[in-house]
Amino acid sequence: MSVNNWYSLFLANRPVEMKRSGSRGKKMTCYSMYISKLKSAQVTENLRYQISAFLFDTKTSQMFGRQCRTEWKRAERDSTCVFNETLYFYSEINDRDLLLIIEFVEEGNDHISKSFCRSLILKICTDLGPAVSVGWFSTSVEKKRAVEISENRSVEIFGGTPKLLIFDKEAVLKPVGNVECSYNIHEMPPFFFQTIPEFCIVCDKDLIPGILKDSSDDEWLSTPKEMPTIPAAIDAIAIQFKNNVPELERQITNDIEREWALKDGGNHTPKAVIMDRKLKIGVHNGYSYVTEPFTVDLEIINANSNGTLRSRKKPIDFGKSSNWGDQLVFQATGNPRLALRNLYADPRMAIIFLLEYTFHREDNQSLNQTILIGWAAWTPFSDGTYTGKEVETRVSFVGGPRPNPEGVLCYKNVLNQPDSLKPLSEKLEIFVDFKFYENGRSVHNTPTPRRSDSARVPTSRSTENVHSGRSKGSRVQIETPKSSVPTERFPALVDTGRSTSSIDELKSINEELDRFIEEPMEVPIEEIAVAKKAVEEPLPLTSVYKIPFEDMRTSNFHRSVHSMFARLNFVQLRDRNGESPSTDDVTSKSLIDMRRERLDRLDNAHIYFQFAAFKQLISLDAVPSKKVFFTINFYRFPEITTESMLLEAMEKGEPNLLRKLDKNGAEDESAPPGFIAKYIIEGEESKLDFLDFLATGHACIDVWDSDSLIHLGSTIVPLRNLYRRGREAVQLFVQCPVVDTSLDAGSKAGAVLYLRVANIGLPSGNGELF
Repeated sequence: MSVNNWYSLFLANRPVEMKRSGSRGKKMTCYSMYISKLKSAQVTENLRYQISAFLFDTKTSQMFGRQCRTEWKRAERDSTCVFNETLYFYSEINDRDLLLIIEFVEEGNDHISKSFCRSLILKICTDLGPAVSVGWFSTSVEKKRAVEISENRSVEIFGGTPKLLIFDKEAVLKPVGNVECSYNIHEMPPFFFQTIPEFCIVCDKDLIPGILKDSSDDEWLSTPKEMPTIPAAIDAIAIQFKNNVPELERQITNDIEREWALKDGGNHTPKAVIMDRKLKIGVHNGYSYVTEPFTVDLEIINANSNGTLRSRKKPIDFGKSSNWGDQLVFQATGNPRLALRNLYADPRMAIIFLLEYTFHREDNQSLNQTILIGWAAWTPFSDGTYTGKEVETRVSFVGGPRPNPEGVLCYKNVLNQPDSLKPLSEKLEIFVDFKFYENGRSVHNTPTPRRSDSARVPTSRSTENVHSGRSKGSRVQIETPKSSVPTERFPALVDTGRSTSSIDELKSINEELDRFIEEPMEVPIEEIAVAKKAVEEPLPLTSVYKIPFEDMRTSNFHRSVHSMFARLNFVQLRDRNGESPSTDDVTSKSLIDMRRERLDRLDNAHIYFQFAAFKQLISLDAVPSKKVFFTINFYRFPEITTESMLLEAMEKGEPNLLRKLDKNGAEDESAPPGFIAKYIIEGEESKLDFLDFLATGHACIDVWDSDSLIHLGSTIVPLRNLYRRGREAVQLFVQCPVVDTSLDAGSKAGAVLYLRVANIGLPSGNGELF
């Protein structure tokens, strides 16, 4: 499995975090929901049905955790569908306001009537339209005791969709059938809790790296067996920066100082000092960390001074940066060999690297801030073999707003943007070099504590060759792997020679990866010496992910869309004089007079995003959405989630119009079409910062299907042409390709979003425009 495949698995299984913190108990408790059969007048013979399960918090009206969908089952006679499915999840929170929602979904029949489908053969009945909800029921998640619905007791299900709990908790529910099921506490071995995260619902259909799947046993997950693990270690860890390291650290430092100044009211600018540079390393199975990241301190190597080390707590001297040459190397302090625990024999396992900087305030050293600069992933068993390989490799870091295994915000993406969008004057590349050793023998490791209980349960420690490490919220160990094989399997640290066979093996490992990502960058043959160890050949490169900027390139409205926009009753945007804003070309690249923009007397800026229409491009395997909603990330503002909007069909060739819904979920005919999100920038200082942001900034918009909550894709809106250039207001009519950003191989536009973006200037103290 390639790194892109692992990242796709990670995105698919990443649970939605619970918004509030509940009361936690002393241990994790696993629950099982067994569903025998469904009986309802809504069930049609020969159609297929599926169970969809998720968790719901009644206090915050939030659906969270990982949604689980079982295999499709064909209905029998007498309006009955037999499932015999068991769902499992665990929780440490003791709160009766948490509900487990079980929804029964029917394979859609938009094109074939139910009465006619009864007479169709199996092949035709499976080729239906979008799925629809048949009914649902809920039960409270309780930790103190087993919450039994009963042993196969018949429980009523209610018609409609459980999403109504979000909008109307007092709705009158109408029974439409019943289901036989039972809900109990289920005993699980300790490794089960480390292979999946909390609130992650799984069933027998799921493949979980770390748990062996027995195809001959339909209930293999009820008594799971742990996968064998591969004893492995890494050493010779070095971070290589190509160009611009001083400029990168200066930029990060300036950004933090400016943020601190804003929090302090802007009276003075505190000075930020680099306190630490660290690399965190963990093992991830696509669901969760099976080995929590441990921390390795980094020291700087001056390649032009015979490998002299500098203090890891001392920032680079920007004035003397030219003496450092074109490349800098950060080496792991002490050059340790690190054991990788719980590395299961599965091609979906990945080693995660996280590069972090820690800053403190010079005037108050007790105030610290840690920034994730970038992260990388490498799949050691992508070739599916576990034969005792020894490889030396290089993996490139990525950054930016994409989800990462650490679940934290990453510094803005200065690593993989096109040169024209880079805030740095030169191209910046960051790599992690390391040597990976595997002895090829399978064992079983002991479970490691989760993040939630690491403060209470100490990590086991070896009595030999153990050095303490530092990690946020946990204790870690750095140890030499114990194995029955001779110690020659792990050569001395000073030996960096690579045989021809190891290079050939490494190329074989990355063969599949190269088919999905861009061609590896050329690496100069003259490599930097790391602690007096010569590297004879260029190291192979791998990559995790790259934002498809070319596929997200925006354009202006087509003439037909302009015609549709003009004839419909959209909300009109006006400046303070009641005039329409001037219209600019979103593709133009004219120069900006920043002095004129800063001296503009209109200190306040009202930024509007008016969502007008949405068009789904034709695809053989795509199911058209009926309702969508959007999430918007813009400037420093918190993320906004819009309301759900109906896609209304227009004339042939025109995009679907976005219409608001009333409280009953039907089209609100009294409301104008479209949706407007408005942001206000106030004050002289905020204005200056915002003007700098417009030069290279983007608004990021994600599109979601309202019924299935499936992520349809993302798009970016360039803001450079929103400068007013001395005018009262300016507007752009932007046509944005919506791209599936989960895989490099799948970076093709699947839809188009049409919106108007406007910047309307107002003097300080002016009220609302509408």
